[in-house]
Amino acid sequence: MRDFKRITAEYILFPGIVAGLVFFGGCVTTGKMDRPLPPSSQREVVKMIPWQLTLQPGKNVRVYINDKKTGYTWISRDKSMRTMRLKVPLYRDGLGFDLRVEKKGYQKFSARVMLQGRDSLYKEQPFFAVLDPEGNRHRFLHYWRTGRQPKSVRFIDNQRVAVPLLNDTGIDIINIHTGKTTRIAPTKKFAVKEGFVESLVIGRKKELWISQMNTGALHVFDSKRLKYKKTVQTKGIWGKVLLYDEGRQRVYFSNWESKDISVIDAEKYRELFRLPAKGVPRGMAMSEDGSHLYVCQYGRKNAIDRNGRIVKISLDNNKIVSFFGTTGAKRHAVPLYQEDLLFVSDMSRDEVISYRLDNDHSAGTISVYDHPNTIALSPDRKMLYVSCRGKNNPKSYLLKGYDLGRIYVIDTVKMKVVEYWKGGNQPTGLDVSPDGRFVVFSDFLDDAIRVYRRPDISSP
Repeated sequence: MRDFKRITAEYILFPGIVAGLVFFGGCVTTGKMDRPLPPSSQREVVKMIPWQLTLQPGKNVRVYINDKKTGYTWISRDKSMRTMRLKVPLYRDGLGFDLRVEKKGYQKFSARVMLQGRDSLYKEQPFFAVLDPEGNRHRFLHYWRTGRQPKSVRFIDNQRVAVPLLNDTGIDIINIHTGKTTRIAPTKKFAVKEGFVESLVIGRKKELWISQMNTGALHVFDSKRLKYKKTVQTKGIWGKVLLYDEGRQRVYFSNWESKDISVIDAEKYRELFRLPAKGVPRGMAMSEDGSHLYVCQYGRKNAIDRNGRIVKISLDNNKIVSFFGTTGAKRHAVPLYQEDLLFVSDMSRDEVISYRLDNDHSAGTISVYDHPNTIALSPDRKMLYVSCRGKNNPKSYLLKGYDLGRIYVIDTVKMKVVEYWKGGNQPTGLDVSPDGRFVVFSDFLDDAIRVYRRPDISSP
């Protein structure tokens, strides 16, 4: 399937309907739908031009241009994502046309589209639009292209996200509303080795920390100006996830191959020592009082044995206190302190498991889709988001599989799934904006991120 260019859609919502949707991309500008267009009989069409539109899902859709049903031809397909070719009017008044897409079981999709520039560019830069399932309260907003293999997503503030690139030379900083992208990177000797994985924002220090798996290094940037500050070299092998300990002013860095946790002095920017993980470590979380570190084991002897558990480490004496939980491939962990719970995603069991922090016993499991990885809580702690990669390609997870991944939403009060939707090829990174208004996730094998607007959960 052709690459989708930087394209976005923004909803203007009214109760029960999508009243407006605007796109940016290529030679396309946008207009508000609060004012109707003049009647077609009063407008001069300069010419009809070829245009491309990518829809998810694309099968059995009805497309309307200015309320008139329009024919189209399918030209490519990637599972439920399909690209069509159609002809649309280019008006002399430059006010564009109204686009509407309908499909049974999905909410109507509406847009005001204005085309400008050379015709040839229309063919190369199709719009990308997602139809939201009926009943879903989250709304698709934007689709932005990234560098190669966006491994994770982290909000720096309410507008920008950091996207470390596993198979590229740096980190993309993307404005989620405009798509403006800035590529940042450490010094060249590190950048060319690629392998950027996770990020961490230390608000007090106004710093953005990036892990680089291929070098065992951490790179520190000014989170506002995005200026590179320094690199912290560790002795760990294949480091991935980062966690900040504000009380001790330390950063914990889980090392996949050396099976330990690097402990970094965040003030002096140096590795102090390493904690044993007794397995392949991935995600981490801390107890509310800061006395213990919880480490997810992706595996025990190796990364494929599916014998990983949760390791509990005392940070008073830096020793392992216990192992708990069912065996599996534990991926990420987030605490819900007010309920004394720890949520953990298990990629081998296709579950999110909750554990009680007072006794380390299971408090229940919630089934999700194949290969759940990153999990993130909304700021109000009422919703837990889960990115599920979907089934791996039998040959390699680095190849597109036979289905698309999904995003699940778990109500942390009812402890059940209340909503889900399809993503692209391998949704992996995931984060919720600090103000709680947006959810962003990365499609690892599509080199893209998607932005969704969260609902006002106080409304009926």
